[in-house]
Amino acid sequence: ALGPGGNGLVDWTIVTMMIGVCISYQVAAAGFLASDSALSFGPYLNTVLTALVLLPISLAPDIGFLSKYSKLGLAAILTTFLVIFYHGFQNYGFSGFSDVPFNTLYPTSFRSFSHWYGVSSFCFGIAPMTFNVSHSMADPSLMDKACAKALTMVFVFYVVFGDGTLLLLTPDGASPITGDILQSLPATSLMASFVRLSMTFVCLVSFPLCMVPASEVIESKLFHSTPSNRTPFPLLVATRVALVGLCTVVAALVPSFVLVVSLIGCLSVGLVTFIFPPLFHYKLTSRLREAAAAAPASLDEGEKASLVESGLPPPAPQQSEGSGTDAADIVMLCLGVVSTVFTTGMTLASVAESVRGGK
Repeated sequence: ALGPGGNGLVDWTIVTMMIGVCISYQVAAAGFLASDSALSFGPYLNTVLTALVLLPISLAPDIGFLSKYSKLGLAAILTTFLVIFYHGFQNYGFSGFSDVPFNTLYPTSFRSFSHWYGVSSFCFGIAPMTFNVSHSMADPSLMDKACAKALTMVFVFYVVFGDGTLLLLTPDGASPITGDILQSLPATSLMASFVRLSMTFVCLVSFPLCMVPASEVIESKLFHSTPSNRTPFPLLVATRVALVGLCTVVAALVPSFVLVVSLIGCLSVGLVTFIFPPLFHYKLTSRLREAAAAAPASLDEGEKASLVESGLPPPAPQQSEGSGTDAADIVMLCLGVVSTVFTTGMTLASVAESVRGGK
């Protein structure tokens, strides 16, 4: 809809999001280690250690080797939540469900709202990788149904495990959990250490899922590589070492999983979910109206049959100038721009404070 510039904008938005997800994985892995007294080597050293593990697995030519770890990852995640539920029930029972602290279940400031907005967008927005997945489907027309079912499952999972865990671990209106849920586990428990190691493993093997595609997009832009003409290995190594180094530096400066995910949601997912769709739809419908206006006002049956025989569809009926969809697109675009700019700015302010405060 916007020509080569639009394609480039979408590509770099996807790259930005993928690199942001990589940073969030690294922050999470280092955080899991830091919250365990037996596994922690200090915040910066934990981040460097994760980088030493991430670099070799990020040099893989593709991500096919990770398929065998997917079931292990799902099992680790399920085990983690079962352990957390057991820990909460053993210590507090169901007292948290008897007196629900509604005042802690919604944002209480613009900055908190921005964090909530970013995390919600990240979890439920139209992720840029959705488009790559749809092209790989046997029947791309089923993408809408697949997204609806996937989002429903995610929503139910978040309600049961997210809200359920929050209430279970915050009895009698205690302070809510504002960061890593694993921090609620004992720092010296053997089972807690196993859970943290399992989740660290999940984050580390998930890192290449975004790093490799992001690197491939950058390599195609810089070195004009294609699937049949791959990037020379020295250039591939240089690119991925630079990307892993960038992720490590940002992860060390902003060791907050919530802030990283919020920024990804506000900026990258905000662009793809709330700005690009109305903008592209407006441009496409405008071009269709221009094409309809330039086409003959009417065709007889013989002319229509000739078009069909030649494989070309007959011109669409001319549309009125004052299309109601234009107004909807403009309203949605304005709301998307305002919400994305505002929440991204507020989240960046939080990131700047985190960097200055060293936490």
